[in-house]
Amino acid sequence: VSHGDIVDVPPAPYCYVQGEVRSPSRVPVERGLTLLRALTMVGGVTEWADLKEVRILYGDGREPGEAVFNLKKIREGQAPDPALEGGEVIIVNRRFL
Repeated sequence: VSHGDIVDVPPAPYCYVQGEVRSPSRVPVERGLTLLRALTMVGGVTEWADLKEVRILYGDGREPGEAVFNLKKIREGQAPDPALEGGEVIIVNRRFL
């Protein structure tokens, strides 16, 4: 880098976590960020969270879509923990009794 050079730094990617979590917010996406880690970064889920149907909405330059994950199976190692790339919206719904 020399004097007068212009360095373009893209904005940091984020994913967004909402619903039955302790502190809904945006989470900066760094290498190795997964669904379970993102939920941990917002303080975890509440006692009312539906762990069997955690939704991820995809967008931001990717094919729009949605996927549903069973957090209980991910925690037990029975299902893969999906990687996050930025732009995802994670929704943890309230379970019904």
